[in-house]
Amino acid sequence: MGVNKSKHGVFAIVGKGTQSPWEYGNASVVSAFEQVKEDYERLIGTKETDIQRKIAAKPSIVALHLIALHISVFYVIAFHLVGLKKEVLTEIGNGISVRLNKIFNPDGSNSSANGAPMIYEAFQLYGTILHNDLKAIYSETWDGNCTNYGEAAEVFVSNLAQKCGFSNELESPTIEIVRLKIFASINGILLLKKLIEAEVVTFVD
Repeated sequence: MGVNKSKHGVFAIVGKGTQSPWEYGNASVVSAFEQVKEDYERLIGTKETDIQRKIAAKPSIVALHLIALHISVFYVIAFHLVGLKKEVLTEIGNGISVRLNKIFNPDGSNSSANGAPMIYEAFQLYGTILHNDLKAIYSETWDGNCTNYGEAAEVFVSNLAQKCGFSNELESPTIEIVRLKIFASINGILLLKKLIEAEVVTFVD
């Protein structure tokens, strides 16, 4: 259980009240796990295509990346709001880490052979790239044409391709690859931008 009052400030989330940085990190993991089933089903669709079937054959690894992408969106929102307040970001990271370990390692055996470290590593990767995508948008260096899905989306799809065995499809992108990039963009940079501009999350010192 987190502490709603924090000496480092609190996040106010529309419809959810206030959360300490630790609670905010913890809640981002809970939200990601609540969303992952729906996202996974949208990814595999009706399993009519070869790529959809390959994704469906690797549910665990695909879920890890979906969860990591979702967590990274909320982490970058926080970074956007608090800037270089290291104590706040550290609390958020601790909240994320504790919740992931509780989910994957409930008995406290601290085994590294579980999904927690893999998700944490992937979330850090996607978070860094999403932050750069966001900076590009607000610095007006973003190429806003319909084929720019954001670097985070490109990396997400590349990771799925590598893990699920369709990397060769990336050389001459098919409609299915484009669909995956659009999916990753909607769930990554476009969701991030939408939530920031709607001020769904604010920070109070």
